Amino acid sequence: FQMLTSQLPLLQEYFFAAVKDDNETLARAVTRVIAEMAERYVHVLCEPSPDAINMVNLVVSCSAHKDTQIAQMTYQFWYKLLKALKDAPEHRQRREEIFAPGLLRLVPIFATSAAYPEDCDDWSKNEEDEFRNFRMESLFDAVLDVSEIVSPLKCLHALVPVLTQQLEACVSKGGAEWQPVEGSLFIVRVFARHLPHNEESVVASLLGMYARLPEHHRIRQIFTKCIGAFGKWLNGHPQYLGALLDYVVKGLGMPKEQGGLVAAEALQDLCDDCSEHMASPQQLQGMMQIYGNIDSLEASLRDKIVQGLGSILLRIEPQQLTGMLESLVQTPVEMGTTCLARSDKDGAMAQIQKLRTLMKGGHVASDGRQDAESAAQREALGAAWAHCFQRVWPLLEGVIVSHGEDENLMENMCRCIRSAVQIMGLRFRDYLGPFATAAVNAFLKKPLSCILYAVTTVVSAFGRHPEFVQPLTEMIAALSTRTFQVFGSGEAFSNSPDIVTEYFEMLDRANIRFPQVVLTTPLGDNACACAVSSLYTNLEHREALQATLKFIHGLCHRDLSRELVCPFLQAQSAGPCGRGTQARGLTFWNAIFQTLVSKPSFLLETIASVVHDMAHFLPNESREWATAALQQVPETTLEAKHKEDFMRSLQQALASPMENQQRLIMQALRGLFRGVKKPA
Repeated sequence: FQMLTSQLPLLQEYFFAAVKDDNETLARAVTRVIAEMAERYVHVLCEPSPDAINMVNLVVSCSAHKDTQIAQMTYQFWYKLLKALKDAPEHRQRREEIFAPGLLRLVPIFATSAAYPEDCDDWSKNEEDEFRNFRMESLFDAVLDVSEIVSPLKCLHALVPVLTQQLEACVSKGGAEWQPVEGSLFIVRVFARHLPHNEESVVASLLGMYARLPEHHRIRQIFTKCIGAFGKWLNGHPQYLGALLDYVVKGLGMPKEQGGLVAAEALQDLCDDCSEHMASPQQLQGMMQIYGNIDSLEASLRDKIVQGLGSILLRIEPQQLTGMLESLVQTPVEMGTTCLARSDKDGAMAQIQKLRTLMKGGHVASDGRQDAESAAQREALGAAWAHCFQRVWPLLEGVIVSHGEDENLMENMCRCIRSAVQIMGLRFRDYLGPFATAAVNAFLKKPLSCILYAVTTVVSAFGRHPEFVQPLTEMIAALSTRTFQVFGSGEAFSNSPDIVTEYFEMLDRANIRFPQVVLTTPLGDNACACAVSSLYTNLEHREALQATLKFIHGLCHRDLSRELVCPFLQAQSAGPCGRGTQARGLTFWNAIFQTLVSKPSFLLETIASVVHDMAHFLPNESREWATAALQQVPETTLEAKHKEDFMRSLQQALASPMENQQRLIMQALRGLFRGVKKPA
């Protein structure tokens, strides 16, 4: 390292000569050498010696090159420097303080790199995409790495004076030179969410610039993104929220590509991060006005706004919530019903989507929050939705009964049911019977995977409660009968991978909720046989295969009771592909080896879990079943040596300590998989 650093003055001379002479070839060559040296000796550079500081400063100079393709050669170094500093946490603060002055020079340099060139309005789509990718990938990561080294707040302090000067110059020229302002705001947006929420000085002055910004669509877009990113800071400083919210809302009237979508996304962020303040009478009135005119906006904007409004509902006082929710659902229910009556499926779908998004907003906003206040808010919102759902259900039932064959309309209806169950919980019980009847009848007429998807949600919500197990079992049994008809031939599995996925995910959820039914009734026997059969077809769909094997794993999962699993695995049932009656555990091993020799390797981890858990319940039988099943695999597919090696490795894995078994089983399966002779 010392020998290389002795050449730094010469490298520095070459680089600055290249910059002065506009010699990009030389600049690129020198930058590559410097960047590779810095990355190679990054752990040495973490010790901030004079040579190390000089080296880092030279990398900073290379990052400042006007050609971004040359500058970004250095970006990987900032990631490696951050990682190396994290590897020595006891020295990190001292070292970062020494590096900070040099690294803070990078912040305005990055802003310059982020700025659009003057001729950007003449760009082709490819040029626009290339620059956007550079900003959102290479540059974004480099800014984030450097800001984490020296702290986002220090970066903001370094950038705001530069941004202030840029804005003054822009305003003095009537907004003509907007590019530097936009570039600096892009850098702010990168680390805005990482700033301390209690910062009291520089953020306020930055956000106060909104009143002086030139009215250019790119400026509006990036500043709107900044406002959304500062949502948590604004939650602690609500005195600034009103004016900035007005700025965001104004952008909703712009075309999607010029800022409308960005404004909707920022509004949703503010609803999520500042829901308490957005629920105040003044802000809520404004949101209700937006909602009243929402059908005039593009669909992508509507979803963002409605979901944000749904999260605000969590903060409404319970005594006001039901009345407000009734007013929110009234229009989409009435319009949706009218659209259905005149067979306007697109119109009905738009209104159902609005209802679903409104429910989803409240569910997403409350999800994961376990404090008492959040629990009370969820309870109040669920009760209000249960009261209002009596107006919503006839619209959804009308879709199932009259348009159950329309896949797009049913997809939206089923997603709405899912959101309703998630937000209402057990209060959905009043609609469980009508939904089951309508869903089964629709599925009998035209099997759609979205119906299975909706039923899975219902099973998740109600399956733990004994009084609902019988009706849920009857619903699943009726759906299973029709599903088995769909899978009447081997090709049917590969032709309907979405139904395979959703059906076995539904059965897996049922097995988790009420395994005593799935493992002891014909429902489980038939579903198990169907799952095994699918593995002997040309089904290659990733999600479908994963769902099938996950269901099989669930039937012998170690969390289940021995009294349920052991008899299930030992029970005699028809073997795969017309084989005679045999133990179900042997059938599982047949399916495991069939999967190994005919399906992709991404399934190995799930297979290892099946093997591990079967052996947990029945270790001796599992070894016998594995031996018998392996003998049935032709030697043209697996040579005897590979079979012997696998059984030896499996025996060793099962004899090892419990914490090592899964890993060793996985190794044994990988070895067997490598020995498979693939067809030419």
